Order: sequence, then C-alpha cells, then structure tokens
Amino acid sequence: MRAVQRSGGVLSVPRGPRPSFRCRAAPPHFTASSDAAAYADSNGGAACDAAASAKAAMLRLIDGSQRGMSASRATRVAVQEAVVSLEAFGGALDLEVLAGRWRLLYTTAADVLVLLEAEKRSFGLLTINDIYQSFDAYGAVENLIYASAPLLAPANGIAFRVNARYSRAGAKSIRLAFTDAGVSELQISDALEAAIAPALLPRTPLQMALLQGLKSLNITLPLPGAGREVGEGADGVWGAANAGAYLLSFCDQDTLVGRALTGGGLFIFSRDTKVNE
Repeated sequence: MRAVQRSGGVLSVPRGPRPSFRCRAAPPHFTASSDAAAYADSNGGAACDAAASAKAAMLRLIDGSQRGMSASRATRVAVQEAVVSLEAFGGALDLEVLAGRWRLLYTTAADVLVLLEAEKRSFGLLTINDIYQSFDAYGAVENLIYASAPLLAPANGIAFRVNARYSRAGAKSIRLAFTDAGVSELQISDALEAAIAPALLPRTPLQMALLQGLKSLNITLPLPGAGREVGEGADGVWGAANAGAYLLSFCDQDTLVGRALTGGGLFIFSRDTKVNE
C-alpha cells in the first residue's frame, strides 16, 4: 500500500489486483485501421486477440467524430456497444498503469460537448485544441483544455485546468473531488507581441514587464467545498461538496475508458506518449 501525507491525515492509494491478462502496448503507429489480429498474435493468446479486435472496432467507430460532437445517434449507439465489448476485458484498475497523461478521443459528456459546440459556432474565433486528463498514482488528477482565440498563438494559446483529488472507491472505480481551477500557459500571437513591443524599436521596462506578465500568467481559484474531507469511510478524499464517482472500466498501456457516474458521460482516451510522466 502506498500513502501520501498531507495536512491532517493520510491519503491511502491501495493497489488493486492485477488484471487476469496483460497485453503488450500497441506500437505508436497502431490505429483503428491497424491489423488487430497481427498485433494480438505478437502478444500471444486468444484474450489479447479478442481485446485488440474490440479496441480496433471501437477506435474505428469514433474516428472522424470530432471527439463525439458530430457523432450521429446511430454512431453513439454503436460506440456504446463497442465499448461494452471492450470493457469485458478490463481487469481491476492498476493505478500505476493509470498514471500518465491521456488525450481525449471521444466523449458523450454534455459539459465537454458544449465546449466543442461553442467552437463550431464561433466562426473561427475559438479553437478547442487537445483535451487531457492526467493522473498520478497517489491521488492527483488534472483536467487540461488547450484553446486558442484571436491575439493568441494558433496552437495552445491558453490552458484551462481543473485539478482534483481521487481515492479508490472499488476495483474499477475512483471517487473524485475537484479542488481548484485556473488558467495558465498563455501564449500571445506574434502580432500582439509586435503591437505591445515593436521589434524594430527599443523595448522599455514597462513593455518588457507587460510581455513577461502575460507569458507568466497563472491564475488559480479554489472551488466550493475544496479542502473539506468527505468524511468517514470515504478514503480521505478532499472536497465533499463536489465529490463524484468515476468508473474506469478499461485501462491498458495505451487506451483508457471512463464513465462519469455522477453527471453521466462516456470518455475514451489514448495515452499521450509525447510527455514523460
């Protein structure tokens, strides 16, 4: 058992039992159209063969769905059926496998789809770039949305984040409590930087301070209920007023499937291999 010390108590994160089988992670080029059977053969065993086929079928269905925003009702039903097939191969949640950064591929969660819909209706004024969910093995979660707008850098102009704590609630589920939210990683466009401090003119201390202030922007605000413990029997998770249950029904080296049991919504992620966790 691992434990993380914090003021007033200990957050324990016990490791659950290992899954009944473990397939080797798919190579970086593995996509929905990859030969799932060949991949499974390299892992050996009918279980890996079936799991790889179920995963490939699911990825094939969500391909081109714009993270679920443009999915038709028939597609959503088909995705749900494919997810259920894949979930049959999900073992008990291994927190060390869960640890890392995951990029959103598909969701049915209304609070995420409304952001994607806002981008669609913004006439190019808003761009929602990658959406991530990061876990460590000791109880921390970060939800991260990269976006851009006029006067910001076209790629990842600003980051919106919501942090949370978690504790194990069952073999495949965790309990979340959101603690704070904020904005950071502001990257202004070259045009805005030139307007503030033209490159051909000497930059004054005020101009330099303004540019530095914009680039180092980091605003964090606590969420209601943050810092209060859930109470007896809740594994010491923080933020009783906003705790929610999250079922992580399938998690391997490259794919994560989650269901928000509080508020609803299906989430499908792929592991982000561009960062070192």
